[in-house]
Amino acid sequence: MDIDQKVPSKNKILYIFSMQLLDALQNSDAVVIQNATGATVSSAPGEIGTKTWLPQAALANSQEVSRCLLDDGTERICYEIPLRTDRSSRPFGRLIVRFTSDDAEQHSADLKKVRMIINCISRHLAITTDLSSTPPAAGRNRADMQFLTGLDRLILGQDANAGLTAMLDEVARHLDCTMAAVLAPQSKTKLFWPQDALEKDDPKDSMIRAAGKLFANARDSRKVIVSSDPELASLLKTSQGDGKQILCSPIADPQSRVSGVLILARETQFSRDDVRLARALCVKISGLLVPGKTVESGPLDRRTVIERIDSEIKRDPDADRAFLFVDIDRLHIINDRFGHAVGDEIITTVTEILSGIARSPDAVASLSGDLIGLYLDTANKAQAVDVATKILNAVMTAPVTEVHKSMDLSVSIGIALIPEHAATGSQAVNVAEVACQSAKSRGTGQYVLFQDLDASIMQRHTDLSEIGNLQSALIENRFVIFAQKIRSLQSDEPTRKFELLIRMLDSAGKLVSPQHFLSAAERYQMMPALDRWVIGHALQQLSEAENMLEINLSSFGINVSGQSIADEGFSEFVVSSVQESGLSPDSICFEITESAAVKRIEHALRFINDVRKIGCSVALDDFGTGYCSFSYLQDIPVDFLKIDGMFVTNINHNPLSEAIVQAVVGIAKVKGAATIAEYVEDAAIATRVKELGVDFGQGFGIGRPEPLADVLGRMVSPLDVGLTDSIRIPGPEVMRKFA
Repeated sequence: MDIDQKVPSKNKILYIFSMQLLDALQNSDAVVIQNATGATVSSAPGEIGTKTWLPQAALANSQEVSRCLLDDGTERICYEIPLRTDRSSRPFGRLIVRFTSDDAEQHSADLKKVRMIINCISRHLAITTDLSSTPPAAGRNRADMQFLTGLDRLILGQDANAGLTAMLDEVARHLDCTMAAVLAPQSKTKLFWPQDALEKDDPKDSMIRAAGKLFANARDSRKVIVSSDPELASLLKTSQGDGKQILCSPIADPQSRVSGVLILARETQFSRDDVRLARALCVKISGLLVPGKTVESGPLDRRTVIERIDSEIKRDPDADRAFLFVDIDRLHIINDRFGHAVGDEIITTVTEILSGIARSPDAVASLSGDLIGLYLDTANKAQAVDVATKILNAVMTAPVTEVHKSMDLSVSIGIALIPEHAATGSQAVNVAEVACQSAKSRGTGQYVLFQDLDASIMQRHTDLSEIGNLQSALIENRFVIFAQKIRSLQSDEPTRKFELLIRMLDSAGKLVSPQHFLSAAERYQMMPALDRWVIGHALQQLSEAENMLEINLSSFGINVSGQSIADEGFSEFVVSSVQESGLSPDSICFEITESAAVKRIEHALRFINDVRKIGCSVALDDFGTGYCSFSYLQDIPVDFLKIDGMFVTNINHNPLSEAIVQAVVGIAKVKGAATIAEYVEDAAIATRVKELGVDFGQGFGIGRPEPLADVLGRMVSPLDVGLTDSIRIPGPEVMRKFA
């Protein structure tokens, strides 16, 4: 069985190293790794019993290797080894090894043999210590992000018009505006705040005329407009006052076309923070400018149910509760035999069965794909087993359609009792999952109550030299960020989109092939650390540039791996990093490969929703090569589909590739997403994908990757943005749309 199924993603690599130490050290029976704060981050063969023998070790937590005898009558020996990356540095933690024999000479010789493994552990702690720390966001940035999150709750369940109206009211009050408006002619949206702004004929005409001017300028310039034009301000006067300062931000659709504007007016001057907030608001508004759209409430996910359990435990820590982890048996066979539509139907059926059995205070959660959870708010052991039995029987007798009568539908259930087996929500879910794996190993249609022996041990040998080089590069910052152009194919707009790419330098300063170190990072669970490095340094480099990126509507894509989106705390790290950077969130687009999103659908949806809430966009990368692309696409909210290069490079010679690209374009239009063709290597390919309706192109035919610093250095930083001398009266066709 793959280690991914048994070990928390955050500590997989430390667990691998711990197991390697147990293999290599004769007569060793336990390994514990602690960080600089003394917290245990990994133990092997398991965490069971560490709390009882570690205090007895009476270790000195010294700067050198120390040895002690356990005072428990067993005559076992413990060694404490400080973990550092060089002799002069302060330890990042400590390694504790327990031996069953008292052969000091043999121990010393064996520990020298595993020095390479210990060095890898030290470097990993150094990397995670550095990359996991994110300074708190500045007060204004944090307040704005909290405001944006609050808007999501405000508009939940409302149709587009009601949601926009409620949002506009909150925005106007939050920014102390005298006037606010959302205008989108194509969507026939014309909303003003305060509501009496258009009640009188003369003010109405003035307001419409001013809105037409602002829309025409924002559409043509494609830039945020900040103005103190007194003539324009007089046209936007309302019962709330005469706003002397005006901010107009274009609302862009996924194809980067300006479809509307957000207009704000107030007495005081607008700051750069206000511009940043306005851009984030426009991203949210763009998502609502779809006829008939309703903001739906999502299902209870893993994080939400964990938070619910934690809240209940805090309220009454001694109450008996339980968590059931339900896994649908042989769902992959059902998918292969009857299709994924039937598989999805079965997931829905099982979820409905759990909902029917659940009582009022209980909660059903969609954990990931075919994994479903049931939190029992009040349940002892007997009651939890009774509920599990009811679920097994209900699933076995669930009605199926005539064509699928040959299916034997069943589930496996793992039960965790709270507080007997788990003290937190996260522990309850993890413990129940271990029990569920044990139930599956015993056959189908069974439940298992968690027992300590169910936590099995997995081993995996790794190439320590290769991972050591990658760790050293992270510690020494031997990486460079490159950028590659993404050009609009349907217009002559200058390049404003880029994908950020990472390049590694070897110890001699030469570039290392990305395929080489990225594959190593994937194999050895190093992608979360690598992604954190890229995000941290990319945001820093972008924020330090003297260009007003939010004025130019520039966007930079950052790749995120499947390992990272499943990594605990990664989503929070990304959101906090964007907030701290001071960049407009819509300057950042996170790219996730299709296969990673589908394989970790629950984690992917959580990450996508988190970053889109603050205004970042999301692209589904390598589209067309993953699992059942089209069936899963309806559940994944993305802004861009990047068509995999294997369908693009031969598009002029392969009719099937052309048909696939054309199909993706059609689906993207229905979904409201833009398309990006990868591997556009020459003008002929660019011309053909343009004819097929692809929105953007990327590849050597568009531009080769170059250092991000060079790209930023060529951008012109606008010193002043205003309207006073540049307002053009729009044509009659525009004015009629606003009338």
